[in-house]
Amino acid sequence: CVVTWLPSAVHAEAEMFGRPLEAWASEINAGDSGRRAAAVKVVGLCGEAGIPILTAALSHDDAAVRAVAAQALGEHGKAAASAASVLRPMLRDPEPGVRLAAAFAVCRVEGVNDKAMLILVDALKADGRATPTLAGDYLARIGPPAKAALPALREATKHKDYHVRGAALIAIDAIGTESNSP
Repeated sequence: CVVTWLPSAVHAEAEMFGRPLEAWASEINAGDSGRRAAAVKVVGLCGEAGIPILTAALSHDDAAVRAVAAQALGEHGKAAASAASVLRPMLRDPEPGVRLAAAFAVCRVEGVNDKAMLILVDALKADGRATPTLAGDYLARIGPPAKAALPALREATKHKDYHVRGAALIAIDAIGTESNSP
């Protein structure tokens, strides 16, 4: 089947952007870091057929590949439950970006847990723009199950950078307040 924009429709004979899934999988070990990470991103768009490839990519030497693979598995949510045992140890990865992506994935695949939530909440307080903004985005994508992060998100709305403030506001809206969340 050929997929143009609907990843859930992909099957074993998956093709994305005119190339079979196997061709994208082989790119994960070729080229420079950016090319490898882009290949992982495309595999993540291939629906459930890509989950085994993404799971294998979690042990790649390249931190960018590990982070993108974890994020893609998180996007699959409960369908990526087979990757949970590999994702959990990644919460201790030496690379902060990998830990952050793994925390998002664990929360989406298994449900929110204290360790993963602590990583996401701590990232809201990181220096700069990128890490706190990404943490806010991940918390928004987790949605109502991330309600424990609401106090930290409210604090992040006071951040000096408007991108961080915006990400925090979007996450608060996605999670809901105590009065309207389950």
